[in-house]
Amino acid sequence: MQNLYYCIMQNLDLRDVWRDENPNDFRFTWRQRNPEIHCRLDFFLISTSLLGNVSKVDILPGFRTDHSLISLHLKLNENIKGPGFWKLNTSLLTELPYVNLIKETIKSVVVQYKDDQNVNEILLWEMIKLEIRTKSIEYSKNKSRKIKYKEKLLEEEISILEKVIEQEISVTKLIDSRKKLQIKQHELENIIEYKSSNRGF
Repeated sequence: MQNLYYCIMQNLDLRDVWRDENPNDFRFTWRQRNPEIHCRLDFFLISTSLLGNVSKVDILPGFRTDHSLISLHLKLNENIKGPGFWKLNTSLLTELPYVNLIKETIKSVVVQYKDDQNVNEILLWEMIKLEIRTKSIEYSKNKSRKIKYKEKLLEEEISILEKVIEQEISVTKLIDSRKKLQIKQHELENIIEYKSSNRGF
């Protein structure tokens, strides 16, 4: 099987990009407990001409599978995007801190324009909506940053635990590491599910 793999690479001028980027590292993308087996079954093969476009290649914790996630980032021509049409993520309405923030924002705008004779009810409503939009975007960005940081931290912790499990000899320590790994994987799954159901993040 391995000979076929190298034959295909040679005939089609393909490169195992992760191995090229990490010549001295030993990582695995598939694991079996009984018997204990670890392999790097998952990998990207890309044309040699594309190697210069690779910005990042990595092995990350998998989601509800015994395989790890493999990622490949390529540098392509980028078009600068402007701000798009804003739409409120209604799931925020279930979060008390956000609801309180919006209540305070409305009160603040009303007080600010209370004695302004140039601001009628229609204009006041427009000013309230403008402030709600601004505060909502700030709140969402802050929350998104926290979620991304937590997700990255969990991925790093899972990766470390997987390496420990692959090299651990002590049965007691192995069991303990697997329990910790399951907890971290569950936390990561919750974040991924949340992001999937809330596209604004």
